[in-house]
Amino acid sequence: MMNKKYAIIIIFILFFILTCCGDNGAAKEYTEYAEYENLNPDNSIKIDLIEVSPTALTMVIENESNEEIICGESFDINYFFEDNWYVYDISFTYDEEKEISDITFVDIAYPVKSGDSLEMKYAWEMLYGILSSGRYRIVIPIRIANGKTDDYYSCEFEIK
Repeated sequence: MMNKKYAIIIIFILFFILTCCGDNGAAKEYTEYAEYENLNPDNSIKIDLIEVSPTALTMVIENESNEEIICGESFDINYFFEDNWYVYDISFTYDEEKEISDITFVDIAYPVKSGDSLEMKYAWEMLYGILSSGRYRIVIPIRIANGKTDDYYSCEFEIK
């Protein structure tokens, strides 16, 4: 009888440790390689970080090209692990109370004229949660104003 009590107590303690003392979802799955055909194709379009936190970043997109560019609010987060970039999985779950079932971005085009810059803030807590320590990059689509396809530009950052 005494051994059964000890077994139950040990199981309860292990359950408590595994469920309550974990990282609360900070560890994510990243199994898919982040592959982009032509990442950062134009050196005259630059991205500089202003501020980074585990839930958002602020950056400046500088257009030193001869053409107007267009950017928006959509983005992806990639995680660097064992010498490879991986797609950082979205931690979004359906919320019946708020009736949210899909992930969408505001589809506003922000034009940046030649020689100008634009400050953008990208917040990801709703999509990715709070990022744990590690090396990341944000990838955003940018289009030449008269172009028909997006090019992808990235900026690396570290969460400590």
